[in-house]
Amino acid sequence: MRASTAWQEAIETHNREIREAREVFNEGQVMRPSSAVSAARRFLARASLGLLPKESAQEARLRELTGRITVPLPDHYRIAVLSLKGGVGKTTTCLGVGSVLASVRESRVIAVDGNPDGGTLGDRVQLRTSFTVRQLNADAEHINRYTQVQRYTSVNDSRLQILTSDTTGVEQYDADSYKVTADLLAQHYDLVLTDCGTGLRHSAMASILGLADQAVIVLEPALDAARSADSTLDWLIQNGYRDLAANAVVVVSGVDAKTRRSIDLDQIIAHFRPQVHGVVEVPFDDHLDLGGIFRLDALHPTTRTAYMQVAALIAERLSQTT
Repeated sequence: MRASTAWQEAIETHNREIREAREVFNEGQVMRPSSAVSAARRFLARASLGLLPKESAQEARLRELTGRITVPLPDHYRIAVLSLKGGVGKTTTCLGVGSVLASVRESRVIAVDGNPDGGTLGDRVQLRTSFTVRQLNADAEHINRYTQVQRYTSVNDSRLQILTSDTTGVEQYDADSYKVTADLLAQHYDLVLTDCGTGLRHSAMASILGLADQAVIVLEPALDAARSADSTLDWLIQNGYRDLAANAVVVVSGVDAKTRRSIDLDQIIAHFRPQVHGVVEVPFDDHLDLGGIFRLDALHPTTRTAYMQVAALIAERLSQTT
């Protein structure tokens, strides 16, 4: 009788965990994987002769991506999010990938507006401070603690911190000022994503790219955008950033049925795949199309999964660096 009760409790526990995993994923959150729970599920599934509900393909995919994203990283890393063309989803990619990394890894992750002319990163988050990267740079020598840095940042629902730029039109960065920002953030954050401007030849980009450990190149599903992304890779190779180009992750943002029909998207992806570390399609999403405050839990599950794919490629690539 006691064994029967224990068995029933095990089944109920398993069913509850399956329900919770589904609920968490549908709410735009991700649970950290537990090898012990996974092993227990496999054992129970075998021992129950198929009576227990099986893990769905979506749940298995979620667990696999979560495991890849949470791989241990030995150091602090900087990720540059690039595009030669504006309006292709670069800022939303920075926020989407950053939000996944912050929520899944449960580590300190920050997205920085690296546009020298002031970008739109601050338009996509509920601001809790009027301070910008310019004030942070001006005060850098007096900042020694993480709590002091937080005075200059905002945070979204996924625990991603955001350091915005000034909207006055005053230039935010040159090569030296970005290095001040990067050196300070390296002391307090595990991962820093920089939402870059479109001008690769600006002096600030020399610092951004020179310090970057990983590049993410964003394009929309259009032939001119694909050519721009190709030009970005060529420029990186020709200007001393061959490793960044070869290990880049290319993100095709805003893919829908119409664009897939109008261009040969598979051919574009096939063109980039052998040149870089990975290529990911991010589907069109109504929430992203609105252009307002970014919320990971407002995205369609397929969009969240795509951003998890990008985050997984980044984490596994950085885990291999020495």
